[in-house]
Amino acid sequence: MDNEQVEKRMNAGIDRLSNLPDDLIHKILSFVGIKHAIELSFLSSRWRYIWTSMPHLNFLIEDFSASAELSRFVTHLLSRRNNLIEVFSVKLCFGGDFSQEFVRQILNYAFSHNIQQLDITWLYENTIEFPLSLICSQSLTHLSMRREYVYQTVRRYGFTSTSTLELPALTTLYLHDFTLCCDENIDKDIGLFSKCANLKILTLKGCKVIGSDHLNICHPLLSNLTLEDVQGSLNVVNVISPQLKSLTINDWFEKYQFLISAPNLVSLLYKGYHSLDLYTDGFHLLEKVDLCVTGGIASAHKIVCLFQHLQSVKYLTLNLEILELLSSSAELMLNQPSPFTNLKSLHIYPIKEVWELQNKVKISTEVKNYLLDNSPSATFTEVSREEVRVRKDTKLAQNQMASLRVKLEHEKTEMDTKIAQVENLLKIGRRMTHVNRCWEGLSDWIEQGKAKTDDIISELRNIKGVLTKLPASKRAEMQPCFSSLCSEADTVVNKIMDHAKILCDMKRNRFTAYFHELSAISEPSV
Repeated sequence: MDNEQVEKRMNAGIDRLSNLPDDLIHKILSFVGIKHAIELSFLSSRWRYIWTSMPHLNFLIEDFSASAELSRFVTHLLSRRNNLIEVFSVKLCFGGDFSQEFVRQILNYAFSHNIQQLDITWLYENTIEFPLSLICSQSLTHLSMRREYVYQTVRRYGFTSTSTLELPALTTLYLHDFTLCCDENIDKDIGLFSKCANLKILTLKGCKVIGSDHLNICHPLLSNLTLEDVQGSLNVVNVISPQLKSLTINDWFEKYQFLISAPNLVSLLYKGYHSLDLYTDGFHLLEKVDLCVTGGIASAHKIVCLFQHLQSVKYLTLNLEILELLSSSAELMLNQPSPFTNLKSLHIYPIKEVWELQNKVKISTEVKNYLLDNSPSATFTEVSREEVRVRKDTKLAQNQMASLRVKLEHEKTEMDTKIAQVENLLKIGRRMTHVNRCWEGLSDWIEQGKAKTDDIISELRNIKGVLTKLPASKRAEMQPCFSSLCSEADTVVNKIMDHAKILCDMKRNRFTAYFHELSAISEPSV
């Protein structure tokens, strides 16, 4: 295909893109940062100014060499954008030496253009003061503020704030690694988010509350609430939400009392080291409950009390350790009727591996009867620790094989390229220093090839070690895949060896040529 044909095809492709409506082009460009969106505008004259009307503004620090460059870009962009076009969403990903004024500039512009969705991500390890008062909007419906770790370190909360939110249109709020300070400016009795009257989905993940011993979440429209690793000076979490349908609590670090008033709750998921300390006026519409208690300090009495609040549940999932704990205190259930009258399904699964258990307790008949007697038609499913181990090892082996297969494909392509380019990489002059470098280069190639071969063999051995722990039927099922992988590894290692052999042969030929040239003694000129 000649250059003229290529150019025609490119122009035809660009013309097809240019014929798309603006909103679709905006959608396409929304998947990249605004900087790249502007760069792509040079594809066509039709696209030249399309970025000035984009409703999605994504500012990503990775697109810039420094925060100062990002700040200058933002100033330039906002001054040239079409001010008649509203801003639907802003994604701001930043870190380093940012300033509040820089963030304020973006937010004020977005709020003045009726923004609906705002996502802020803080990338670095140091804590920043971020007044929630900066976020003041009558149109904002979705707010997400999170910290992503550059390095895995001990947690230091990424955002701190001493003010409350006042967002009347907000329906979704996600806060991650946020310190919420309840000072004298905040009415502790009505809660930090009380001025978000339309809030429907609230997620607090890895947050810390200081300045108060209780957290109040009182929202008439809230339907979905997630509390994960909420820490601080709290003793009580008080939830009053008449429309709440789904409640998720991951309480791995602290032990709180949960006072829940949610008569329409349908789904409850709890994971933690402690028994859920729950006080409620009843969940009469509850359908799905998943309880996972893994700590050795869990109380059988607390769990039995908790069951009394869950009587209407239809689909109940418990980890095996809960049943073992109850079996060790079976006297608590003697002469007590089963609390569950609507059960359709009881699913039991283990969390701990066998080797983690010091005193494994057999599930007693009394416990099974206590759970199922009033729901005789309920299905009972118990997953053994051996089944979980097999599933885990199978998944591990599958992931390892997939990862190695990708690596082998990369190595095969790289070896083919190196063999094709080896002549250009091994040009040797006639001086002896070049010959010495020839030896040095050969040694490096051989060491690299040996290291790659060792890595491949090591990974295959690790995979085989996992496979040998599987039952015979599962090993037979995975054997063809592993055999195929070993065959691919053999091909790649042979290419590595061939590459080394080609280099040795080339160097040998060059040494021979060098010695032949060296041996020729010309007659002295007259």
